[in-house]
Amino acid sequence: MSKQEILPTPEAVRELMREMILKDVMARKSHLRTRMGEGLVAVYTTGKGRLVGACRCDFPLAASMGAALTLMPAGVAKEAVEAQDLAGELRGNFGEVMNIVAQLFRPEFVKARVVLEGIYAEDQIPRMTKRRLKRPKKALNVDVEIAGYPSGMMQFLAA
Repeated sequence: MSKQEILPTPEAVRELMREMILKDVMARKSHLRTRMGEGLVAVYTTGKGRLVGACRCDFPLAASMGAALTLMPAGVAKEAVEAQDLAGELRGNFGEVMNIVAQLFRPEFVKARVVLEGIYAEDQIPRMTKRRLKRPKKALNVDVEIAGYPSGMMQFLAA
C-alpha cells in the first residue's frame, strides 16, 4: 500500500470544506518545504488505536475554520490569530472540522475506520506520536483560503 494514497488530494480538501462551511474555498498544493509555524495538530488513529497520521493547521487557518463553521465574523478569527489563542467556541468548532477531516484519510487504503484521537498544540503532542510524525512516510501541504477569512496552510502527514 502506498502511503501517498492514504493522503487526500487538494481537490478533496476543497470539496469537504465547501460542504462543511458552505462558503467558497480554494485549496491548492503548496510546495513550501519549511516547517509550519505554531498551530494545532489533529492526530488520527484507527478505531483500534494504530496511528494513521495527522493534520497540522497553522493558527490563521484553524481560527478561520472555527469561525466559518458557525458563520462567526472574520474579525473573530483575526483576533484569535493576533492573540495566538484558539479558545472556547472557536476551539470547539475547529475540533468539529478536524473530526470530519478524518474522512480525508482514505479508509479504503488504511483498511480501517479512521478516527480523531485528539487535537494538540505542537509542544503537547504525546512523545511517541511526535516521534512517529517527525519523519512521516508522506506529507502533503495544502494552502487553503476560505472566502472572507484569513488564509493558511494544512499539512497532512501519513505515519
